[in-house]
Amino acid sequence: SNSCCTTAGGLDHPNGYRQRGKLDTFSRAKFLGSCFEKPITGIPTVKISTYGRDKTDGWFVDWIIIKTSSNVFKCPIGGYVDHPPGQAGPPSRSAKCINMATAIVEVSTKTGDNQHDESNAEALLEVCDESNSCCTTAGGLDHPNGYRQRGKLDTFSRAKFLGSCFEKPITGIPTVKISTYGRDKTDGWFVDWIIIKTSSNVFKCPIGGYVDHPPGQAGPPSRSAKCTDMTGKV
Repeated sequence: SNSCCTTAGGLDHPNGYRQRGKLDTFSRAKFLGSCFEKPITGIPTVKISTYGRDKTDGWFVDWIIIKTSSNVFKCPIGGYVDHPPGQAGPPSRSAKCINMATAIVEVSTKTGDNQHDESNAEALLEVCDESNSCCTTAGGLDHPNGYRQRGKLDTFSRAKFLGSCFEKPITGIPTVKISTYGRDKTDGWFVDWIIIKTSSNVFKCPIGGYVDHPPGQAGPPSRSAKCTDMTGKV
């Protein structure tokens, strides 16, 4: 609807804000300005800028969170806001926010319980939602301590593993495709199921078979499955 608002008071405080690694939270009208208790429609866009006598003191903004009574939106910035001279970035940055209620925050894989079900292969998961918007994991869903051991549930929530699926909003019920690759791709892996969690939903995706490569191939190199919404179910 292109209805906008702005904060007030410089988002500042006598005790200091914007310290390295810190999360600064504002909920009072004196800081939120015209944004205080303002209804928003759909997914918001933000623009962050600096001003005042210290505007040449560059500020690196990781992200911004906007909370309503029913939603949490995360707005990725990932850069400096600054002014000349010695300018480390533009004087303002804009970003489209993400509704975290539908954003992927965690992926788990369950390996079969039998003797030959575990694998040293690297794994790749593709997730597609009902609008055919897809993402893929990264880093082989691997770890120095080992994953995909017999009967184990391996859970990933960091961007280095979730890749483009990290905090990606999904629409409707997702579909997954799991595959293996790398030097150990011929080490067949039995995948029981995959769990995808958003901030508000839990989806279970039944695989129930080996993912493998020739020679001695115990199954296809990839398997796909339609997930089921398990939210609120035991």
